[in-house]
Amino acid sequence: MRRERFKSPGTRLFLEALAVVVLVQLFYHPLWVLGSIQSGGDAANLFWPVKILVQESLWGEGVVPLWNPWSFMGAPLAGSLQHAVFYPPEWLIYGLFPAHWGLNLGNLLHLAAAGAGMWFWLRVGLRFGPAPAVTMGAALPCAAWFWGQQEHINQLAAAAYMPWMAAVLWLLMAGRMRWQTFAIVYTALGAVQFMTGHPQEAFYAHFLCMLLAVGKLAVSPERRAVAGRLARAAVPVGAVAGLLVAVQLLPTMELREHSRRQFRDPTYALSFSMPPDLLWTYIQPHRFGSFREGYFLRGPDGRILPDPAGNPAWDRRAYGEYGLFLGAPALLLAALGLFALRRRWLGWGLLAVAVLALLLAMGGNTDPRRLLAMEFTEFPQPGYSLHELFLRLFPVAEGFRVPARISILATFSLLTLAAFGMRFLMDTVPRGGVRQALPVLIGTAMLVALYVPSRNEKFHYPVPVSELAELMEAGAEGRTLDNRHFRLTTADDGRLIAERHRETTFAEGNPVANRFVALQPHLNAPQRVPLVDGYEEGLVPTARFKDLLHAFNRNFRDFRPDGEFLSLLGVRHIAGELPVDPELFPPAAPWLGVTPRHRNPGWRGAAFPLAAAEGAELARIDGPFWQGDDPLPGYQGERVPWGELAAWPEDGPFFETRLPTLNRVVVRPAEGAPEAAGEDALLAMGWFPGWVLLGEGGTAEVEFLSAVHALLPAEAASARAGGGWELAYRPGAYRTGLFLTALGVLLWTFGLGWTRRRRLSG
Repeated sequence: MRRERFKSPGTRLFLEALAVVVLVQLFYHPLWVLGSIQSGGDAANLFWPVKILVQESLWGEGVVPLWNPWSFMGAPLAGSLQHAVFYPPEWLIYGLFPAHWGLNLGNLLHLAAAGAGMWFWLRVGLRFGPAPAVTMGAALPCAAWFWGQQEHINQLAAAAYMPWMAAVLWLLMAGRMRWQTFAIVYTALGAVQFMTGHPQEAFYAHFLCMLLAVGKLAVSPERRAVAGRLARAAVPVGAVAGLLVAVQLLPTMELREHSRRQFRDPTYALSFSMPPDLLWTYIQPHRFGSFREGYFLRGPDGRILPDPAGNPAWDRRAYGEYGLFLGAPALLLAALGLFALRRRWLGWGLLAVAVLALLLAMGGNTDPRRLLAMEFTEFPQPGYSLHELFLRLFPVAEGFRVPARISILATFSLLTLAAFGMRFLMDTVPRGGVRQALPVLIGTAMLVALYVPSRNEKFHYPVPVSELAELMEAGAEGRTLDNRHFRLTTADDGRLIAERHRETTFAEGNPVANRFVALQPHLNAPQRVPLVDGYEEGLVPTARFKDLLHAFNRNFRDFRPDGEFLSLLGVRHIAGELPVDPELFPPAAPWLGVTPRHRNPGWRGAAFPLAAAEGAELARIDGPFWQGDDPLPGYQGERVPWGELAAWPEDGPFFETRLPTLNRVVVRPAEGAPEAAGEDALLAMGWFPGWVLLGEGGTAEVEFLSAVHALLPAEAASARAGGGWELAYRPGAYRTGLFLTALGVLLWTFGLGWTRRRRLSG
């Protein structure tokens, strides 16, 4: 009876999918060290702290974390799509496990899902046998594209849905799935994928599906029937999926329109274009270095080359954004698969997708002028490249960056061709012991070829979180904005985030551990320490304030007026690498391992009487670059005149500023300063629509006098706030989106029931 059970088709398919999942988990076994963070970069300095924040708010307080008071001078949290506040799997992961466990478990889950999806695409979609489907299913998430994305947990999660979406589309076009069923399944996949927090990879998945549909329509003798099925499904998929994601989509669109990405800057969109010589990494994964080697440029003798300043030169071509390696066995099988399919459109179609993806991954480097001059760069200027034509055809992609990420389409296509090659090879070998052993030999060769070089990548070098705990303990002063910091950097190229990457060679210790001893922009979140400088992938705060800080950081050479300006921003401490006059800024105890750290003697709290800012031209803080102009060329070496401040009183602070929850701010007169209660006040906080003042008579919209100064009228003070003011973040985009998402869930549920009834009646 048991043998018969294992012979059933459903059981065999389950065991095949389970084999893929097990192989992927074995490949990524370092991620199972759950007491550690295996990846540096964004996983450590962005996602981990924010997940802690989301955990505490969502599960500890039962409050949806709409606002992040610890980044810049406060910024939308849920509206920043990359934080995936509304992604259902993460509710379970981070609801049950510590945040650093969640990073690893989330990656393991999505790597397994990507492998199972590739198996489903081949086994069910293209009707391959078990051996090629299991082999290539395991190979996809083990390819180099996924190595470098371990730190980009949202990108890895979004990519996991791509093969599933391609498979269900193929079933629809082949007539093996009803359009109603397709609409239900594809809508759910697309909506949940969008919530992962990486719309760029979601767009690439839909782009792949579009290419498959165009190819099928071009060659299918039943193109009218295929077109009919696609047309009938398109409207419900687009409409219902749009409603399902509205709770995330509307706040994200609002945020985009108040951020750097509103300008759709082609230079920004072309950043991290793939130089053509990186094609060598298909067969030589570490031709340009690896994480273990420090990502440094090396000469012919292997020595690290210096940059113009004499520091070790970083070779961005070794960075994980450019993962192409598949290994010789996979490439040989792909070539064999193309030969086996030489008379079929699918083979050449897959090759065309791979070539197109690689050309688009090269970004601005396909500009004819660059090709003729053979001068390639990761940060090209706009011109006439294929990628810029792509942006014109698909304007939604204008807000994306890192064209190299689209190379995942090439990985998917080449491994599908490799499956054809493996099947051809197995069919060619005569029956017998060799034929039975061949799938095991091929699968082993492919995975070993991928695993050996992967040991030089980040996820093989864990950092025990226990060693970092002490960094998270010092300096916390409760839920307050009154411990705000400003970070000085040496980023004279104008990029405030240039110093956040501090990897060094292993001769100086583990690079991931080294990163934690430097000031990380988001580790302030668990510490309750707001950082005026921060990092949010170009999304927040407002473009005006970010540009202001660009210019301000460049001109932090004339300390007394800048110190007064920092006081207007409520900055209590200065931390960073640049030298500071200790007589103007007395030394303070280290924070998060950062030294030197200095106290700002002009600090009087994050909120202060309006009269104390008399003489300051607050409107200047909105500019002069809020239209998106480059702040650097015209202001290099000049001090921007922000205005003269009135003399600060000797005593202070005037008010204490606290946060009952992330979405609330309470400003009360400080102990010993009751006279401040009867005056108009200013609160230094980043502007964004949605903030209201709470009072006995209801709510009133908060008036901002600048990009970072909210006006608190004396008449709005209430007993509820202890004689001060209480503010709440209630964005209309979130409330409207929540209503539309609820409507979408109802429509999707109705459609699911209707589809099931039709299937039963049919």
